[in-house]
Amino acid sequence: RTGPAFFMLAVVACVEVWTIGFIFEIMVAPLSSKLILANIQFVGIDTLPVAWLALTLTYSGHLRRWTKLVVALLVIPILDQLVIWTDPLHHLFRQNPHIDTTSASFPVLVNDYSYWYYCIQMPYVAIIFLGTTIFLCYKLRFTSGTHRKQISVLLLSTIIPMFLNVLYILDISPIPHFNLSAIGFTTSGLLLSWSLNRFHFLDLMPVARSVMVETLKEAWMVFDYSWRFVDLNRSAQEIIVLPKRKIIGCTLAEVLVGQPELIALIKSENVGYPGIQIIQNQATRYYNSNLSPILDARKQLRGRLVVMHDITERVQMEQERELLIVQLQEALAEVKWLHGMLPICANCKNIRDDSGYWHRVEKYIEKHSEVKFSHGICPDCVRELYPDIAEAVLEATQGEQSEKHSPQLAEADEATFSLSRWND
Repeated sequence: RTGPAFFMLAVVACVEVWTIGFIFEIMVAPLSSKLILANIQFVGIDTLPVAWLALTLTYSGHLRRWTKLVVALLVIPILDQLVIWTDPLHHLFRQNPHIDTTSASFPVLVNDYSYWYYCIQMPYVAIIFLGTTIFLCYKLRFTSGTHRKQISVLLLSTIIPMFLNVLYILDISPIPHFNLSAIGFTTSGLLLSWSLNRFHFLDLMPVARSVMVETLKEAWMVFDYSWRFVDLNRSAQEIIVLPKRKIIGCTLAEVLVGQPELIALIKSENVGYPGIQIIQNQATRYYNSNLSPILDARKQLRGRLVVMHDITERVQMEQERELLIVQLQEALAEVKWLHGMLPICANCKNIRDDSGYWHRVEKYIEKHSEVKFSHGICPDCVRELYPDIAEAVLEATQGEQSEKHSPQLAEADEATFSLSRWND
């Protein structure tokens, strides 16, 4: 979670250690003092490439992916310091250091570097700064506006000291045996300070764009005018099922061999394209796409932006709705309706079916519909069948029962219970 300000401070600290040691090395005359100050400079020199790389990766939003590499690169500076400070014992770093008083108006330390410097220390520094330069050039291709200016300043700040160091190694420096790289990094520090004030270097970073694009649920792909992949996010990689390094620079047909439906979906210019289903992580996902042309200032086609939308939830909802409709239609088909004229007995009220058999009305209706019957006795039948207790029964069923029943109501309740059992 270390921010860019921390690595900016680390870069400044390394440059300051290098510059201050460089100034005092020029000022002193004895060889032993110059060697000690030169060794102190290498504390900043060895750590600076790692800090510079971490600053670049943080600015571009790639530090989390390369954190282990950055930490591993710190092993070389530690070993380098052990070799430098124990050099009098083995002379792996310097062979025969001495002072040159003829090349300049001040005594110049001739380090006379040995195997460790040319085989370990310098390749280590060169590879890191060269890799940083290539990375910044790559990022410069896909940025514009303020971000492009920021990366240009960062790139220039990397190239200047590298150029001066190459002159020193090739022994074509303006002052023989004198390394001007410290002055170059001082210039780089001034450029970064100007960028910090002019372009808000640490506040306005392209990392926000990277985080936004990489975390989008939609698959996001950029093609050039020949349908070659220029960029894509993590969601698109999951659909294509290939690492990004095997996709960038290849054409759509080369990447999606044997998947004509997916190619047709990506190239479709209709937002309402029905979409396709893709097996992703052992689950079926549904996508449709939206194609947008990328035009330059002259309105000429420079590329295409394709955004694939995950419509799985919508498709599943539609499938569930269609299934529910089918189930309702099947349920309605099973419902039985009674219609037309029914022959019914005028006396017992039995109903005659189509085969000429007579059935009790409730049995006939239960058979031809979903209706269920529960039996009881209407008030008129109670009075006709049970005249002695009819009034008591009716009063008990219609009125609210009191907590203590009268003997007459108790008799009515018992009669009602008897009637219910008889009817059942």
